[in-house]
Amino acid sequence: MSEMIFVEHDPSKPSPKDEFMAKKKAALEKGCAKGDPNPCHALGEWHQMKKMFQIAGEYYSENCYKRHHGGSCFNLGFLYLNKTLPVMENQEKANSVEVEQKIAEKCSAIFKEGCKAGSSKACNNAGLFDLQKKTESEEEKKRVQDEALDLLKRACNGAVNQYDAGMSDTTRTSAASTADPFSPACYRLSVLYLTGSSGVEKDAPSALKYSSRACDMGDYKACHNCAIMLEKPEEGIERNFEQGINTGKQV
Repeated sequence: MSEMIFVEHDPSKPSPKDEFMAKKKAALEKGCAKGDPNPCHALGEWHQMKKMFQIAGEYYSENCYKRHHGGSCFNLGFLYLNKTLPVMENQEKANSVEVEQKIAEKCSAIFKEGCKAGSSKACNNAGLFDLQKKTESEEEKKRVQDEALDLLKRACNGAVNQYDAGMSDTTRTSAASTADPFSPACYRLSVLYLTGSSGVEKDAPSALKYSSRACDMGDYKACHNCAIMLEKPEEGIERNFEQGINTGKQV
């Protein structure tokens, strides 16, 4: 039996893994230079993974606002939301209330841009920020509330890239972002309509509608609520005991 030989890696030379990653990064940079949003987004993720957050933020920001990639907007918003990127100079020394207000304003704007670019998750986060927004008049409160509900509905149904019509065929295909329905937004809508929280007017049929949609997407809490609403319905909902039992079995 021949003796096995182990070749020791020369530390002065790049490892096969390093060489592969370098080639991968070069390919992404080449694709991004051509204006393809997906490689640009991947470069943002690459730098974020390497904890090079400032560079990651620059990739995400340009890709969000210039190439309308919803996923990049969403990731950029979270870098600010988690305080990985500062919203102001000397943030650690600033008044905490002022910092939180700046973060809310910054993230709300970014998530709304992400929603326009087709990110359902960004729509959801933008809607939640609007629900928490303080208003000075009943008229403004109603306007913000309606906008919040619209954003959550877009997240629930699956956001569509509103910039799509103005894109070239290549960019349109690449920037077709995360247009998948987001079940937590459906569940949130159902709770708002069921309980009348955040000043939303109670609407039992709408609560059942969005709870059913979330249930269909696998949200067990929504299935539980559906079962209760069908077995012990509120005004506007027809009792369907059998359907309620079947829905309850999905929990």
